[in-house]
Amino acid sequence: MGFFNIQPRSASFSISLGLWAVFNGGLDWKVWGQTYGNEWINYDQVYFKCPVATRGIHRISYSTLQNAGFPINTDPRQLQMFARGQEIPIYVAGETDGLWDPGDYILFYGEPNDGRLDSALYLSPDDHATPGLSLFCDTIYYYLTIAQSTNNLRYILETDNNFSAYATAPYYIAVIKESFASDYHSGQVLQFNIREPLYNRGEGYATIFNGAQFFTHGWTGVWSGYENTIFAGGPSASLRVHIAGANDPPDASPLDHRYFVTFGSAQKDTSIETYGLARMKLTAPAASVASAGFAYK
Repeated sequence: MGFFNIQPRSASFSISLGLWAVFNGGLDWKVWGQTYGNEWINYDQVYFKCPVATRGIHRISYSTLQNAGFPINTDPRQLQMFARGQEIPIYVAGETDGLWDPGDYILFYGEPNDGRLDSALYLSPDDHATPGLSLFCDTIYYYLTIAQSTNNLRYILETDNNFSAYATAPYYIAVIKESFASDYHSGQVLQFNIREPLYNRGEGYATIFNGAQFFTHGWTGVWSGYENTIFAGGPSASLRVHIAGANDPPDASPLDHRYFVTFGSAQKDTSIETYGLARMKLTAPAASVASAGFAYK
């Protein structure tokens, strides 16, 4: 895990603002403005950025901070961490004495970059078929800084291990996300094999199938192990699938591509034109998903 020191600096520049004003009787002005996403930055503070490219719990040791030039003579209770413009909770071992010791460390939960910001490049944000993947980079930076107060977001260490005092939950809800990235779908092709210059429907990372194909996703990869743990008496399960057309067959009907999806006992049949984007949702009883023999097809 690498650390980089960033010192925010103020800049002097000239801008011209267009204002919407509403007059109410006399000179009663109401003005609206937009935010830019950098409102979280305190320009009187120094920020250390930490690159994150994997999902999970990340640890920053005392020696890592020291080697990065972090001022370890400060009160660790003043630490703050930001990601995607929001403060996130952290756990700082040994911070209660207000001092940094060699055995102290920071824990935080981090996620890699995704396609949330990329969606702004499309004519419609919903045209991004693989929002779980960034078009450009899987690394995002988390920013560590020293605030002026000690009232910052923290995880609380739970020491209660009297598990018998609590009722056992019959099931839990699992959210499984999978993005396919073996190919890149470059979007709509115009006349004379010219590509649409804008990001359009379905463009992005994908797995491309040519011709009539049958695809069955077994209980593998991110789905591995769930086939034996599905609670048949639990609520219904749902599957959301994004499928984009990747060509314009010259001899096909206006609806060039047909898709048939099975999830448990639920089935859905749909057709789209040329480079269209289908968003499908299927809901099936949990018991039927557990007995299907595959995740979906």
